[in-house]
Amino acid sequence: MPTIKIQKKYYLWTGKSKPVDLNFVLNRKNTGLEVYGIFLGGGIDKFPLNIRVDHKVGDTKSRVVVRGVLTDKAQIEFKGNVNIKKGARRSDTHLEAKAILLSSDAKNRLEPYLEIDENDVKATHSTYAGPLDEHEIFYLQSRGLSRDKAKSLLTEGFIGQLMKGFSQQEQKMIARFLSKL
Repeated sequence: MPTIKIQKKYYLWTGKSKPVDLNFVLNRKNTGLEVYGIFLGGGIDKFPLNIRVDHKVGDTKSRVVVRGVLTDKAQIEFKGNVNIKKGARRSDTHLEAKAILLSSDAKNRLEPYLEIDENDVKATHSTYAGPLDEHEIFYLQSRGLSRDKAKSLLTEGFIGQLMKGFSQQEQKMIARFLSKL
């Protein structure tokens, strides 16, 4: 199979964001798309976020990875939809949405959908929303970190995996948000 040419997109959503609808179409063979998103919310921030990727032809590849951190009463409503049309053989997709909830009042609704109309494809999805793992916090505390420092380190690691593709200005915004946790 020829090399697939991948286009990468990076998005940052903060409390000042408006509702977002992103639609992508893969309609040429040997093309691909990677979408990376970070949402950061506190107070009463709300994030209605819809991402759709359509594989209309075969030999295409897509990755959608969205991660976020919510505090206070912030909310995320994420709908991710990947549609592999009939005839789009050998398409390859992964859809991922994960949120760390740092408050019992923070709310999430993460909905990944895969619509597959073809047999010869690879399609996966994953989702997670919840608090930081208390065992991981305890482990870091047993190594001498304070509880707050342990939580900060875990949160930074969760988001940091995606940060390298963002602009310097966006990385600074993310770092500022995380430093206030």
